[in-house]
Amino acid sequence: MEDIAELAEVNFRVFDGVYEHTPYGIVEYKKRLEGKFPVIFVAKDSEKIIGDAISFGEEGVLYLWILAVSQEYRGRGVGGKLLEMTEKFAKENGFMGVRAKVYGVSENMLSLLSSRGYTVLKEVKGKDRAGDIVFLKKVCLA
Repeated sequence: MEDIAELAEVNFRVFDGVYEHTPYGIVEYKKRLEGKFPVIFVAKDSEKIIGDAISFGEEGVLYLWILAVSQEYRGRGVGGKLLEMTEKFAKENGFMGVRAKVYGVSENMLSLLSSRGYTVLKEVKGKDRAGDIVFLKKVCLA
């Protein structure tokens, strides 16, 4: 497993300024992943981490908690490849599907999930600049 502190640092930079709240730091990562068996995929350019996907099993599905790609590497298929690897892992390990919670401000993520056949399970009105709608999405991998 990759060093979670390094991923937290990279993801902090990816998400800084995107949401009203401060991006998660290492304390939040450890707390959220405590007692779970995270599935982590990392994309690198040489030795530099340029993206990652962190998920864990929850209620029979693989919950995609974080999918992050550095700004300068977006639009190059990095996020799609990380998502593909997450879906493959879910299918090969008996999960019913993949679920993700996505804020409306994350238009690229919403577009990516939609293009891969994810459907909206629930919409919730947001209260900050992260977006008016919080989408919960799921795909069955039968």
